[in-house]
Amino acid sequence: MAVVAACAVQAVRHHRSARVREAAPPERAEPIPWRRRLFWVALAAVPSSLLLGVTTYLTSNLTPIPLLWVVPLAVYLGTFIVAFQTRESKVGAVASRLFPLVAAPMSLAVVLESSEPLLLLGALHLLLFAVAALALHRRLAEDRPSAGRLTEFYLWVSVGGVLGGAFNALVAPNAFSTVAEYPIAIVLACLLVSPRPGEGGPRRLDFAYPVLVAAAALAGWYASRRTDLVAHWAEAMGIPSAPLGTVAMLGVPAILAFLAVDRRLRFGLSLGALFLVATQLHVNSKGNVTYTARSFFGVTRIVETRDGRLRQLVHGNTLHGLQNLEPAYRRTPMTYYHPTGPIGEVFEKLKPSLGRARIGLVGLGVGSLAAYGQPGQQMVFFEIDPLVERIARDPRFFTFLRDSKADVRVVIGDARLMLERQPDASFRLLVLDAFSSDSIPVHLLTREAMRLYRQKLAADGVMAFHVSNRYLVLHNVVARTAQAEGMVAAYRDDTFVDDELAIQGKTASQWVVVGRSWSDLDPIVRHNPLWERLESPEGPVWSDDFSNLLQVFEL
Repeated sequence: MAVVAACAVQAVRHHRSARVREAAPPERAEPIPWRRRLFWVALAAVPSSLLLGVTTYLTSNLTPIPLLWVVPLAVYLGTFIVAFQTRESKVGAVASRLFPLVAAPMSLAVVLESSEPLLLLGALHLLLFAVAALALHRRLAEDRPSAGRLTEFYLWVSVGGVLGGAFNALVAPNAFSTVAEYPIAIVLACLLVSPRPGEGGPRRLDFAYPVLVAAAALAGWYASRRTDLVAHWAEAMGIPSAPLGTVAMLGVPAILAFLAVDRRLRFGLSLGALFLVATQLHVNSKGNVTYTARSFFGVTRIVETRDGRLRQLVHGNTLHGLQNLEPAYRRTPMTYYHPTGPIGEVFEKLKPSLGRARIGLVGLGVGSLAAYGQPGQQMVFFEIDPLVERIARDPRFFTFLRDSKADVRVVIGDARLMLERQPDASFRLLVLDAFSSDSIPVHLLTREAMRLYRQKLAADGVMAFHVSNRYLVLHNVVARTAQAEGMVAAYRDDTFVDDELAIQGKTASQWVVVGRSWSDLDPIVRHNPLWERLESPEGPVWSDDFSNLLQVFEL
């Protein structure tokens, strides 16, 4: 009631002030040049682009928590409210001074695709977005025309918002092979924030200085490729040499860019030069990038170690498969699929019963699991990204599919929808390998999905879930869902990888096996203490109507 009363009082006051304005003589509409209109569009477009850019970055490079996009959206709308509250405010000046100080270190984090420490980086990305949007929206508010031109003003502001979103959603995926729209928006924000007092003067150095930054980055890259001094020092200190070498390579140009924060044009172009060189040289990759492509599902790269021994498929900053190119290991599945790991043990223990069976595999990667195929078997991969299939089938990149002894087929589309079209009880083994990336397909972990898997599984069939993840603990989720459908589950955490296997290409992994009864799982878990029976997992069962990633989130 109090709020309603307050609104009524405010409405009466507004009505009285409107009557006073109506009695006053109308203002003459001021002429507006096209340059000013385009300036409004730019000031509105850059925060809109930044909104989508920071949202994509947070949800793909840091953590896949659903509805995380609400936080940047709330920040975006909040900056509009603060910026347009009044014409007399110092908030724009404060944001303009703060933005370069945040943009400089965060640009380095974007170049390196840093993901740790998670909470700190997430907060800093949001801070960068908040101060940039506030500075630009405040400058937009300060340039508002008289009341007679406000309708046109807000029309151009809306056009700018649409163009910023269209750039990220329509132009960038087709124009760039990497997620370049986020750093581009950061550079544009640097160029548009309010200039500092006394920033005038000759501009010649403003264009020459970024060339110096780019030259420093190139020199650092060349030096890091030609010397092993950093690597030896890092090894002695127990620090991974690749990240340290990258930081050393970018340190000087990053400092040079930061020294230009007092000059808007110089600083923005310096950051742009740093982004351009770092992107073209793939400085964040631990090896030689031989192929880069972008699809609806993100950026995919093929990276070879500098000795040419290992070839990796990297999606975003997550490893999705690897092949050891040495002849002795070329047909051996690596990473999470190594023969000494949990899934290798599943294939080995079930080998007598698989015979000429049909095996379903959700998630293709580089096709590593095809290496376990035997003559007479049919292995059906379900993959949602056509780009991944093209890469896995191309023998110039990976040869697991070509070399498999089984009849290998790939079905493109969402796995759950595609599985519904498969015959019932047709799979002796069903491998769910879609949960190791940053974007968790929750609909493949629900009770309804488990019911579908059981329907497509043979009477004595087994399911294997790959639940490795940097931030989410998923094995109990699978166990609860299985238990709800009258099934049993066991879990193996293969975290220890000895140095020799790591050099070959094996990585740690976590797997859950599910069957209708313990007798179905006995060949795998009996007399093997590495497998833990998950008989009483606590917590709610996920369904198509309910899931809670925060519940299983772990730093």
